[in-house]
Amino acid sequence: MDNQHRQNNHPENLRKHEPILDSWYGPGFTENKLAHSQAYKPISEIVEKVKRNLNIEQKTTAIMVIKVWNTVLEPNIVTHAQPTSLKNGNLYVKVDSSVWLSELATYRYHEVLETLQNALGPELIKKIRFFVG
Repeated sequence: MDNQHRQNNHPENLRKHEPILDSWYGPGFTENKLAHSQAYKPISEIVEKVKRNLNIEQKTTAIMVIKVWNTVLEPNIVTHAQPTSLKNGNLYVKVDSSVWLSELATYRYHEVLETLQNALGPELIKKIRFFVG
């Protein structure tokens, strides 16, 4: 054991932490009690919680939708319209002009929706909401 480690574990140094521990956890709470008070959790539970907090699944889905959009649709459509978000089965797509809004929302809506549903599955995208932006 090195000298630095011995100094840090010296009783005088440990007592320096007592006021901090008392303010956080109440009087008489020691580092030893703190170490043993934490419940052990399976790593899978921790990973799931981190994924939820970082919205990894939502971000992965968004990336997948954009890649599919850019791959399966006609280049003309891709040039003038891009997905911005997916919420509750609604895909929001920004178009660059009212002309393209009319084209996609009126004349090509079912074609675009079916193409995306064939590529991604029918459950992911239920409706497409086009808007000029």
